[in-house]
Amino acid sequence: MPAHQPYKFTSIQRAFNFSRFFSLITYYIQYALFSHYIYTKTQSATLLGLMSLTIFISSFLSTFISGVIVDKFSALKILYLSRSMQSTVYLLLLVIVLLDLPFMFYYIIFFLLGIAYQFDVPAENSIIADIIPEEAVKKYSSIRIFIFYSSQVVGPPLGMFLYDHMGFTFFKSLSTQNQSLLTPLFLCLVSNLFSLYLLHFIKFKPRPKPYLPFNFQSLKEGFQYVLKHRVIFEAMTLDLFAVFLGGSVTLLPIFAHDILKVSPTVYGILSATPSIGASIVCLVIARYQFAIHSGNRFYQTYIIFAIATLLFALSKTIFLTFIALIIIGSTGALMRILRTVLYQEKVPRELRGRVFSISSSFLSCSNQLGGFESGMTAKWFGAIPACIIGGVGTLIVTALHYKKSKDLKHYHS
Repeated sequence: MPAHQPYKFTSIQRAFNFSRFFSLITYYIQYALFSHYIYTKTQSATLLGLMSLTIFISSFLSTFISGVIVDKFSALKILYLSRSMQSTVYLLLLVIVLLDLPFMFYYIIFFLLGIAYQFDVPAENSIIADIIPEEAVKKYSSIRIFIFYSSQVVGPPLGMFLYDHMGFTFFKSLSTQNQSLLTPLFLCLVSNLFSLYLLHFIKFKPRPKPYLPFNFQSLKEGFQYVLKHRVIFEAMTLDLFAVFLGGSVTLLPIFAHDILKVSPTVYGILSATPSIGASIVCLVIARYQFAIHSGNRFYQTYIIFAIATLLFALSKTIFLTFIALIIIGSTGALMRILRTVLYQEKVPRELRGRVFSISSSFLSCSNQLGGFESGMTAKWFGAIPACIIGGVGTLIVTALHYKKSKDLKHYHS
């Protein structure tokens, strides 16, 4: 496919893309909503970090079975089950808010959502191998990541606007904050059900899968492949350690409430800002196919990411915070594109479910566990020092990883 030729989707691919888009919108509405809700109600950086830790634990535990299940069974059926579970959980979340149950129940919901979404990633990647031609994978990687980030552009501002201005005020027994949660949560449920409905239009003949016993050996094969192929292992470990230390965007509710002192609606816009930068990067790369697929790009991108994290930490104005978040999102998108292309090129089809599941676990570890680390560091030292420590730590880790790397810095697709 020529680099400048736009990619034309089939009806099956469009249904897949929109289903993914509405599922992701749902997730990012609730994530921004409850990050803000938990901090404004408790003023606790620890509880904010605990939200990330809960999602990490559930995702990490699911890793040990999700990849094997996707490689063994129909990925589309697994996606049906995952989206059905998500819809059920959002219904439960509405009930918890209506009954005004204790905070513990919210963390149970975050745990269940972490499990459900952990099955989404390997299932979607397995389906892509069946519905996207091999020659179009590189270009589609940018488009798929654009869908990922555009959902974050739409979701948080929309959810926080509804929270700020359109609460269900006729539930007089509920607190004002709980009344405000109902409208965006109802939207989450409807959006996720629509995502589930769109899966009915995805019909294709999957390629036959080799027999795969459901045992520890099948699971171990995925880990063995990652450890044997150093370029993949080095990419995963760079993600793990660099983003773990640079997870300071988790503290955005603290910056919005205590430092910038903005409304929930403006907080929603700031939550979407990284994804605006990311979406721009994805569109540009999908359109022009710049030669970005090299190992050195991983390290260069993380350095820029770390500098932007420091800018975010030191910013006292909405404008500088906006610029920092745009850069953070742009570098995040570039890292995701680099990673996706690397895995699609290097991982055999029969192992993709397990390897993508392991990769998803590494990403969850770096993002969610990094968010917990940022929350605890903010509790001990304050939000601004926590972000500075994260940015400097990311620079140091990136430099050390580059020095020790044997394969990744020499990789070129």
